[in-house]
Amino acid sequence: MNKHTLPKVFCGPAIKARCAINTDKDPYFATGVDCVCCLFCPEWPRDGYNWYLPPRNNGWPTSETISEVVRNGCQVVYVQHRACREDEYQWRLSFSVAEVILLRSWTKIQQIAYHLLKFFAKKEFTKKNCPKEDEVLCTYRLKTLMLWTCEEMSPEWWDSSPVIAMCCELLKILSDWLKRRYFPNYFIPETNLVHQLTTPTQLHQTERRVNYFRKNNILSRWFVENYILPITLTQLQSLNTSKLSPDFMDYMLPLLEYRKVALPLSVEWGFAFQSLRSNTSIRMAIRTKSAGLRLELKSEHSNSNFNLCLHFFQ
Repeated sequence: MNKHTLPKVFCGPAIKARCAINTDKDPYFATGVDCVCCLFCPEWPRDGYNWYLPPRNNGWPTSETISEVVRNGCQVVYVQHRACREDEYQWRLSFSVAEVILLRSWTKIQQIAYHLLKFFAKKEFTKKNCPKEDEVLCTYRLKTLMLWTCEEMSPEWWDSSPVIAMCCELLKILSDWLKRRYFPNYFIPETNLVHQLTTPTQLHQTERRVNYFRKNNILSRWFVENYILPITLTQLQSLNTSKLSPDFMDYMLPLLEYRKVALPLSVEWGFAFQSLRSNTSIRMAIRTKSAGLRLELKSEHSNSNFNLCLHFFQ
Protein backbone atom coordinates (compact mmCIF):
# COMPACT_ATOMS: atom_id res chain seq x y z
CA MET A 1 0.00 0.00 0.00
CA ASN A 2 1.21 3.51 -0.81
CA LYS A 3 2.46 5.18 2.35
CA HIS A 4 0.31 8.22 1.58
CA THR A 5 -2.92 6.22 1.22
CA LEU A 6 -4.93 5.37 4.30
CA PRO A 7 -7.25 2.32 4.62
CA LYS A 8 -10.73 2.43 3.09
CA VAL A 9 -13.78 2.47 5.34
CA PHE A 10 -17.27 1.33 4.33
CA CYS A 11 -20.06 3.56 5.63
CA GLY A 12 -23.48 2.66 4.23
CA PRO A 13 -23.24 2.94 0.45
CA ALA A 14 -20.08 5.05 0.63
CA ILE A 15 -16.48 3.90 0.44
CA LYS A 16 -14.45 6.45 2.39
CA ALA A 17 -10.78 6.89 1.57
CA ARG A 18 -8.27 9.50 2.68
CA CYS A 19 -5.22 10.22 0.58
CA ALA A 20 -2.57 12.82 1.08
CA ILE A 21 0.86 13.95 0.02
CA ASN A 22 3.39 14.31 2.83
CA THR A 23 0.68 14.22 5.47
CA ASP A 24 3.29 13.32 8.06
CA LYS A 25 4.78 16.77 7.52
CA ASP A 26 1.63 18.71 6.78
CA PRO A 27 -1.72 17.04 7.65
CA TYR A 28 -3.57 20.23 6.67
CA PHE A 29 -3.29 19.18 3.03
CA ALA A 30 -4.87 15.75 3.52
CA THR A 31 -7.76 15.09 1.16
CA GLY A 32 -10.68 12.74 1.66
CA VAL A 33 -12.80 11.02 -0.96
CA ASP A 34 -16.20 9.35 -0.62
CA CYS A 35 -17.08 7.02 -3.50
CA VAL A 36 -20.65 5.79 -3.95
CA CYS A 37 -21.70 3.29 -6.60
CA CYS A 38 -25.09 4.38 -7.92
CA LEU A 39 -27.44 4.32 -10.86
CA PHE A 40 -29.22 7.44 -12.01
CA CYS A 41 -33.00 7.21 -12.09
CA PRO A 42 -34.29 10.05 -14.33
CA GLU A 43 -37.92 9.51 -13.35
CA TRP A 44 -39.16 10.49 -9.91
CA PRO A 45 -40.02 7.25 -8.02
CA ARG A 46 -43.66 6.29 -7.60
CA ASP A 47 -43.23 5.92 -3.84
CA GLY A 48 -42.38 9.62 -3.69
CA TYR A 49 -45.34 10.94 -5.67
CA ASN A 50 -47.05 12.24 -2.55
CA TRP A 51 -44.07 14.45 -1.78
CA TYR A 52 -44.48 16.92 -4.62
CA LEU A 53 -48.28 16.81 -5.01
CA PRO A 54 -49.55 18.52 -1.79
CA PRO A 55 -49.60 22.35 -1.68
CA ARG A 56 -47.10 23.99 0.67
CA ASN A 57 -48.98 26.28 3.07
CA ASN A 58 -45.81 28.07 4.18
CA GLY A 59 -44.27 28.52 0.76
CA TRP A 60 -41.30 26.17 1.21
CA PRO A 61 -40.15 24.55 -0.88
CA THR A 62 -41.30 26.78 -3.71
CA SER A 63 -42.88 25.32 -6.84
CA GLU A 64 -39.68 26.14 -8.76
CA THR A 65 -37.55 24.23 -6.26
CA ILE A 66 -39.93 21.26 -6.32
CA SER A 67 -39.79 21.19 -10.12
CA GLU A 68 -35.99 21.24 -10.03
CA VAL A 69 -35.92 18.37 -7.52
CA VAL A 70 -38.29 16.20 -9.55
CA ARG A 71 -36.53 17.05 -12.80
CA ASN A 72 -33.22 15.77 -11.39
CA GLY A 73 -34.77 12.42 -10.39
CA CYS A 74 -33.04 10.27 -7.80
CA GLN A 75 -30.33 7.64 -7.51
CA VAL A 76 -30.26 3.96 -6.63
CA VAL A 77 -27.31 2.97 -4.43
CA TYR A 78 -25.95 -0.44 -3.63
CA VAL A 79 -26.53 -0.95 0.09
CA GLN A 80 -28.52 -3.53 2.03
CA HIS A 81 -31.05 -2.95 4.79
CA ARG A 82 -29.57 -3.77 8.21
CA ALA A 83 -31.93 -6.72 8.54
CA CYS A 84 -30.95 -8.09 5.10
CA ARG A 85 -27.18 -7.93 5.06
CA GLU A 86 -26.87 -11.09 2.99
CA ASP A 87 -29.18 -9.94 0.19
CA GLU A 88 -26.63 -9.09 -2.48
CA TYR A 89 -29.34 -7.97 -4.91
CA GLN A 90 -30.80 -5.27 -2.67
CA TRP A 91 -30.39 -1.59 -3.58
CA ARG A 92 -31.81 1.55 -2.02
CA LEU A 93 -33.31 4.81 -3.27
CA SER A 94 -31.13 7.84 -2.59
CA PHE A 95 -32.35 11.44 -2.64
CA SER A 96 -28.97 13.04 -2.02
CA VAL A 97 -29.17 15.32 -5.07
CA ALA A 98 -32.69 16.38 -4.10
CA GLU A 99 -31.45 17.20 -0.59
CA VAL A 100 -28.63 19.36 -1.94
CA ILE A 101 -31.13 21.34 -4.03
CA LEU A 102 -33.37 21.85 -1.01
CA LEU A 103 -30.51 22.82 1.30
CA ARG A 104 -29.38 25.43 -1.22
CA SER A 105 -32.79 27.08 -0.92
CA TRP A 106 -32.51 27.55 2.86
CA THR A 107 -32.25 31.07 4.24
CA LYS A 108 -29.18 32.15 6.16
CA ILE A 109 -30.91 31.75 9.52
CA GLN A 110 -32.09 28.24 8.59
CA GLN A 111 -28.52 27.29 7.71
CA ILE A 112 -27.31 28.64 11.05
CA ALA A 113 -29.99 26.73 12.98
CA TYR A 114 -29.00 23.49 11.22
CA HIS A 115 -25.32 24.12 11.89
CA LEU A 116 -25.99 24.69 15.60
CA LEU A 117 -28.19 21.61 15.83
CA LYS A 118 -25.45 19.43 14.30
CA PHE A 119 -22.81 20.96 16.56
CA PHE A 120 -24.94 20.32 19.64
CA ALA A 121 -25.77 16.73 18.65
CA LYS A 122 -22.14 15.92 17.88
CA LYS A 123 -20.97 17.22 21.26
CA GLU A 124 -23.71 15.65 23.37
CA PHE A 125 -24.87 12.52 21.56
CA THR A 126 -22.01 11.20 19.42
CA LYS A 127 -19.99 8.60 21.26
CA LYS A 128 -16.35 8.03 20.46
CA ASN A 129 -15.71 5.07 18.13
CA CYS A 130 -19.46 4.54 17.69
CA PRO A 131 -20.32 3.14 14.22
CA LYS A 132 -22.15 5.73 12.14
CA GLU A 133 -25.16 3.50 11.55
CA ASP A 134 -25.61 2.98 15.33
CA GLU A 135 -25.93 6.70 16.10
CA VAL A 136 -29.47 7.60 17.17
CA LEU A 137 -29.02 11.24 16.15
CA CYS A 138 -26.95 10.80 13.01
CA THR A 139 -26.57 13.67 10.54
CA TYR A 140 -29.16 12.26 8.13
CA ARG A 141 -31.87 12.17 10.81
CA LEU A 142 -31.05 15.73 11.86
CA LYS A 143 -31.20 16.83 8.24
CA THR A 144 -34.59 15.15 7.89
CA LEU A 145 -35.81 16.94 11.02
CA MET A 146 -34.68 20.26 9.57
CA LEU A 147 -36.35 19.63 6.20
CA TRP A 148 -39.69 18.89 7.87
CA THR A 149 -39.38 21.96 10.10
CA CYS A 150 -38.57 24.26 7.16
CA GLU A 151 -41.75 23.07 5.47
CA GLU A 152 -44.01 23.28 8.51
CA MET A 153 -42.88 26.61 10.01
CA SER A 154 -43.93 29.94 8.51
CA PRO A 155 -41.40 32.45 7.10
CA GLU A 156 -42.49 34.86 9.87
CA TRP A 157 -41.40 32.35 12.51
CA TRP A 158 -37.96 31.98 10.95
CA ASP A 159 -37.57 35.77 10.63
CA SER A 160 -38.72 36.74 14.12
CA SER A 161 -37.66 33.93 16.45
CA PRO A 162 -34.28 33.95 18.25
CA VAL A 163 -31.99 31.24 16.98
CA ILE A 164 -31.98 29.49 20.37
CA ALA A 165 -35.79 29.39 20.31
CA MET A 166 -35.56 27.70 16.90
CA CYS A 167 -33.18 25.09 18.26
CA CYS A 168 -35.53 24.47 21.21
CA GLU A 169 -38.42 23.94 18.81
CA LEU A 170 -36.31 21.52 16.76
CA LEU A 171 -35.50 19.57 19.93
CA LYS A 172 -39.19 19.56 20.86
CA ILE A 173 -40.09 17.97 17.52
CA LEU A 174 -37.18 15.57 17.90
CA SER A 175 -38.41 14.57 21.36
CA ASP A 176 -41.84 13.78 19.94
CA TRP A 177 -40.30 11.61 17.21
CA LEU A 178 -38.23 9.75 19.80
CA LYS A 179 -41.29 9.21 21.98
CA ARG A 180 -43.24 7.77 19.03
CA ARG A 181 -40.15 5.84 17.86
CA TYR A 182 -40.84 7.17 14.39
CA PHE A 183 -38.58 9.34 12.22
CA PRO A 184 -40.51 9.89 8.95
CA ASN A 185 -38.39 10.02 5.81
CA TYR A 186 -38.87 13.43 4.19
CA PHE A 187 -39.59 12.17 0.69
CA ILE A 188 -41.37 8.94 1.64
CA PRO A 189 -42.98 9.58 5.07
CA GLU A 190 -44.17 5.98 5.32
CA THR A 191 -40.54 4.97 5.78
CA ASN A 192 -39.36 5.00 9.38
CA LEU A 193 -35.71 6.02 9.79
CA VAL A 194 -35.52 4.44 13.26
CA HIS A 195 -34.68 0.85 12.58
CA GLN A 196 -35.90 -2.04 14.70
CA LEU A 197 -32.33 -2.84 15.70
CA THR A 198 -32.06 0.47 17.55
CA THR A 199 -32.57 -0.60 21.15
CA PRO A 200 -35.39 0.92 23.26
CA THR A 201 -32.78 1.76 25.89
CA GLN A 202 -30.80 3.89 23.42
CA LEU A 203 -33.93 5.72 22.32
CA HIS A 204 -35.14 6.30 25.88
CA GLN A 205 -31.80 7.69 27.03
CA THR A 206 -31.59 9.98 24.03
CA GLU A 207 -35.18 11.16 24.54
CA ARG A 208 -34.53 11.96 28.19
CA ARG A 209 -31.45 14.05 27.40
CA VAL A 210 -33.18 15.86 24.54
CA ASN A 211 -36.02 16.78 26.91
CA TYR A 212 -33.51 18.18 29.36
CA PHE A 213 -31.84 20.45 26.80
CA ARG A 214 -35.00 21.67 25.06
CA LYS A 215 -35.51 24.30 27.79
CA ASN A 216 -34.48 27.73 26.52
CA ASN A 217 -32.35 28.76 29.49
CA ILE A 218 -30.49 25.44 29.63
CA LEU A 219 -29.78 25.35 25.89
CA SER A 220 -28.68 29.00 25.89
CA ARG A 221 -26.19 28.33 28.67
CA TRP A 222 -24.93 25.24 26.86
CA PHE A 223 -24.17 27.20 23.69
CA VAL A 224 -22.50 29.99 25.63
CA GLU A 225 -20.24 27.54 27.45
CA ASN A 226 -19.53 25.12 24.58
CA TYR A 227 -19.74 27.25 21.45
CA ILE A 228 -19.32 30.96 22.12
CA LEU A 229 -16.88 31.16 25.04
CA PRO A 230 -14.32 28.74 23.56
CA ILE A 231 -14.14 30.92 20.44
CA THR A 232 -14.00 34.22 22.32
CA LEU A 233 -11.37 32.91 24.73
CA THR A 234 -9.26 31.88 21.74
CA GLN A 235 -9.70 35.04 19.68
CA LEU A 236 -9.67 37.58 22.55
CA GLN A 237 -6.75 36.28 24.59
CA SER A 238 -5.48 39.80 25.18
CA LEU A 239 -8.63 40.81 27.04
CA ASN A 240 -7.81 41.66 30.64
CA THR A 241 -10.37 40.78 33.29
CA SER A 242 -10.12 40.63 37.05
CA LYS A 243 -12.36 37.57 37.22
CA LEU A 244 -10.87 34.12 37.45
CA SER A 245 -13.80 32.78 35.40
CA PRO A 246 -15.00 35.69 33.24
CA ASP A 247 -18.63 35.81 32.19
CA PHE A 248 -19.61 36.02 28.55
CA MET A 249 -20.90 39.58 29.08
CA ASP A 250 -17.30 40.62 29.81
CA TYR A 251 -16.56 39.83 26.19
CA MET A 252 -19.56 41.52 24.56
CA LEU A 253 -18.02 44.92 23.72
CA PRO A 254 -14.66 43.48 22.54
CA LEU A 255 -16.62 40.88 20.57
CA LEU A 256 -18.66 43.50 18.74
CA GLU A 257 -15.55 45.57 18.03
CA TYR A 258 -13.80 42.50 16.68
CA ARG A 259 -16.75 41.79 14.41
CA LYS A 260 -16.68 45.28 12.91
CA VAL A 261 -13.09 44.71 11.86
CA ALA A 262 -13.39 41.09 10.74
CA LEU A 263 -16.73 41.12 8.91
CA PRO A 264 -15.60 42.94 5.71
CA LEU A 265 -12.92 40.29 5.20
CA SER A 266 -15.17 37.26 5.82
CA VAL A 267 -16.67 37.05 2.32
CA GLU A 268 -13.33 37.39 0.54
CA TRP A 269 -11.68 34.81 2.79
CA GLY A 270 -14.71 32.51 2.41
CA PHE A 271 -14.26 32.39 -1.35
CA ALA A 272 -10.51 31.95 -0.97
CA PHE A 273 -10.87 29.11 1.50
CA GLN A 274 -13.45 27.25 -0.58
CA SER A 275 -11.26 27.54 -3.67
CA LEU A 276 -8.32 26.27 -1.65
CA ARG A 277 -10.22 23.20 -0.49
CA SER A 278 -11.77 22.34 -3.85
CA ASN A 279 -8.65 22.51 -5.99
CA THR A 280 -5.74 20.27 -5.03
CA SER A 281 -3.34 21.82 -7.47
CA ILE A 282 -3.96 25.29 -6.06
CA ARG A 283 -3.40 23.94 -2.55
CA MET A 284 -0.06 22.49 -3.56
CA ALA A 285 0.98 25.67 -5.36
CA ILE A 286 0.22 27.78 -2.31
CA ARG A 287 1.98 25.25 -0.10
CA THR A 288 5.23 25.55 -2.03
CA LYS A 289 5.10 29.33 -2.18
CA SER A 290 4.01 30.37 1.27
CA ALA A 291 3.56 28.47 4.51
CA GLY A 292 2.50 31.67 6.16
CA LEU A 293 -0.57 32.04 3.97
CA ARG A 294 -1.83 28.63 5.12
CA LEU A 295 -1.70 29.74 8.72
CA GLU A 296 -3.56 32.90 7.82
CA LEU A 297 -6.27 30.90 6.06
CA LYS A 298 -6.66 28.66 9.08
CA SER A 299 -7.06 31.70 11.29
CA GLU A 300 -9.69 33.23 9.03
CA HIS A 301 -11.56 29.90 8.92
CA SER A 302 -11.71 30.04 12.74
CA ASN A 303 -12.90 33.63 12.52
CA SER A 304 -15.88 32.57 10.40
CA ASN A 305 -17.06 30.39 13.30
CA PHE A 306 -16.31 33.25 15.65
CA ASN A 307 -18.51 35.62 13.62
CA LEU A 308 -21.29 33.05 13.48
CA CYS A 309 -21.76 33.08 17.24
CA LEU A 310 -22.86 36.71 17.10
CA HIS A 311 -26.12 35.70 15.45
CA PHE A 312 -27.33 34.70 18.90
CA PHE A 313 -27.67 38.35 19.76
CA GLN A 314 -29.12 39.77 16.55
